Amino acid sequence: HVFFAAGLLQAKPEDETIKTAALLLGGKSPEELSWKDTLALGNRIELTVLWPEHTASDGGNEESICLGLGYKADDREQAQMRMLLTGDAESPQLESLLATEGDINFDIIKVGHHGSKDAVTETQLERMGCQLALISVGKDNRYGHPTPETLSALNDAEVAVYRTDLNGDIILRFERESFFVRCDTMATQAL
Repeated sequence: HVFFAAGLLQAKPEDETIKTAALLLGGKSPEELSWKDTLALGNRIELTVLWPEHTASDGGNEESICLGLGYKADDREQAQMRMLLTGDAESPQLESLLATEGDINFDIIKVGHHGSKDAVTETQLERMGCQLALISVGKDNRYGHPTPETLSALNDAEVAVYRTDLNGDIILRFERESFFVRCDTMATQAL
């Protein structure tokens, strides 16, 4: 499956990314996700669209799909572990998301826009209660990502950071009330 924010397929039918997605799908159309749509990945993981709240019109970073991942270790109603997957959304979008969602905790955040200058603030990290941040970023990229500002916010909020440019592939494993991180530069570590 390939998903785009609701409205984008109609707004940008000639977009190269949309055309490439259709090719990868063997000519089938990509699908759209709207605010509050949910996807179940088995019976333990659920993804919920938390952003954008509106119909997408241009597909810029501010309309990047943000997903809340909830992991249920057992049959309890509430997820025991939560992760925020931000795509390329940055702090202004996170601020709107947090205002709409209220007090919502995320144990883990996938930092938006490869750790750009405005990816996330210390205050947002503290409000979400993040313990771990993952940054997907190319080594020696021309943009200088992740930026010192974002790394400082993560450090000041006392969030553990794993980066693909330094740590290689990063694997998360959820178990009961905790999660484990494994990457190319270290053995499995419980957090």
